[in-house]
Amino acid sequence: MNPLVSICIPVYNGEKYLKACLESALGQTYAHIEILVVDDRSTDSSVAIVTDYCKRDSRIRLFQNECNLGLVENWNNSVSLAQGEWIKFLFQDDLMEPDCIKKMTDAITPDSSMIVCKRNFIFDSCPSGLEEHFLEIVRRYNMDTMFPNQTGISPAQATNAFLENSIINFVGEPTAVMLKRTVFERFGMFNTHLIQYCDLEYWIRVASNTGLIYVPEMLVHFRLHSGGTTAANGSFRRFRMFVDKLVCYHEMIFHPAYAQLRLAAARHEPPLNLRQICAAEVQQVRKMALSAPGNLSRKLLDELNEVTRLYPAFTYIKKIPFSMTYDRYIWKLRKLFAQQPVKRLSQEAG
Repeated sequence: MNPLVSICIPVYNGEKYLKACLESALGQTYAHIEILVVDDRSTDSSVAIVTDYCKRDSRIRLFQNECNLGLVENWNNSVSLAQGEWIKFLFQDDLMEPDCIKKMTDAITPDSSMIVCKRNFIFDSCPSGLEEHFLEIVRRYNMDTMFPNQTGISPAQATNAFLENSIINFVGEPTAVMLKRTVFERFGMFNTHLIQYCDLEYWIRVASNTGLIYVPEMLVHFRLHSGGTTAANGSFRRFRMFVDKLVCYHEMIFHPAYAQLRLAAARHEPPLNLRQICAAEVQQVRKMALSAPGNLSRKLLDELNEVTRLYPAFTYIKKIPFSMTYDRYIWKLRKLFAQQPVKRLSQEAG
């Protein structure tokens, strides 16, 4: 029997493109689907639009959060509410080709957990320079350039590609990915502390353990526009890209799900010292914040301080030996904090 696929559509004030998004989900040639819309307390007509569609088609389910959860937490909530064996994200601005789910399910193998397809881009009133910058990165880093003429990517191949390309998202956005629901049970949910790399960190976490299947066909359309998350982050939260990279390195160093990646880094020629790389990145990000003008410097330092509070290892990253386990690391941090409070970077800048 064909597996049930949950098309998860997290929504927040998405009225502009939501109808087209829903139509692309309803137009799938693959029949065994549910369409789950999880609204994060929209203040526009999003709920009314979805309610009207629910009356027309019983495959659509609408869930409204009791309070605004934020972007990534709403992704996680969508997964929790989904009933399918496979989870296929479709963002409110994006579109799927009619045979998207069909071709991605056709690619499933008995041991596969992550299916990725090629994506197209729709640029709609983007900030100046964003389109060129985005396309240049995608031209250099994508599944076809990373794995020429390959469809089955092993965990080792995926791991080496991520390690050798300095945490670049060559996989794509969630709209281009379909995940078996068991990966969330094995590896946890999306990291809500991340803003720019929330999807990339999860792709690394999963693919370094399971590998992935690539469908080299243009099956989804990812929209970038002036009101979108990617555009907003590019314009106003560029600094968070670098801070998010620190969090990714932290997880690679300490998170239990990255055990295989740590082994791969140690065996790499030459060996990749993740702690050393992370320590250098910490210093670079700190300098970036301190060199910013006036109030911007304070804002960036506050941002970095908050992440340091959540991930205190950044303060002591050079002092933590490679042999230390995660539990031992937590014990050591508690001991260090009992003896010496964290020195906040904002004090250094004052």
